[in-house]
Amino acid sequence: ADVDAGTQKRFDNGHRAEALARPLAEEFIGSELYPVVGSLGRLSASFDGLTLEEREGFEHKALNAELKAAFAAMPTDGDDAAACRLLPLYHRVQMEQQLHVSGAERILFMASAWDAEGNLIEEQHCWYYPDATLRGSILLGWDQFAADLAAYVIPATSEPAAVGKAPDQLAALRIEVTGAVTASNLAEFKATALAAIHSVNRNLTTDQDF
Repeated sequence: ADVDAGTQKRFDNGHRAEALARPLAEEFIGSELYPVVGSLGRLSASFDGLTLEEREGFEHKALNAELKAAFAAMPTDGDDAAACRLLPLYHRVQMEQQLHVSGAERILFMASAWDAEGNLIEEQHCWYYPDATLRGSILLGWDQFAADLAAYVIPATSEPAAVGKAPDQLAALRIEVTGAVTASNLAEFKATALAAIHSVNRNLTTDQDF
C-alpha cells in the first residue's frame, strides 16, 4: 500500500536507527546478529537480528515519548522479565511471536535515538523473556482468525438494473385561431415544459443517471 511522506520518513528514521544500533546490540549480546524472516507452520516473524545459534534475538524501535515513559517506569532491581513487561502490549506481542517462531530464549529490546551525523543521543534496552499467558492468547487469536477465514462467505454482488426516469408527460399544446387567438394553454404549456427541463439530471455519472 502507498504511504504518505510523513509515514515514509518515520520508516526511514526507524531503519536508520536500527542499522546504527545493531553493532551496539551485538556488544550487549556478545555475538553477531543477522536480520532474518522465519516461519513456523502458518505463523511467521521478522527479526531485526538473531544470533547464529538462534538462542537470542534483537528487536529495535526508534526511541519516542511512549517508550521513554515505559523505560522510566521499569524497576531497577535487575528483574529483566518484569521490566520488559512494562513495554506497550503491541511490542510484547511482536516479540512473543518471534520467540514462538524461532524457539529463542530471549530477545534484546532496544530503543535509540541518533543525531544527523550518526552519533548516539540516547539508548534504552531490556531483555524480553517468554510469557506463556500472552503466547496462549496470541495462538488462540490466530486459531480464531483461521476459523473466521474458513467460514467467511464472500457476499454475492450484482450491478443494479438501470431504471431510467423520463421527464413528466407534457400536455398537448392547443391554440385556437379565428383571425385572432381566442383560446390558448400556452402559458400552462410553458410552465410545465420548463419544470420538466429543470428536473433533468445534468450530472450523468451512473447507468441509472443515463
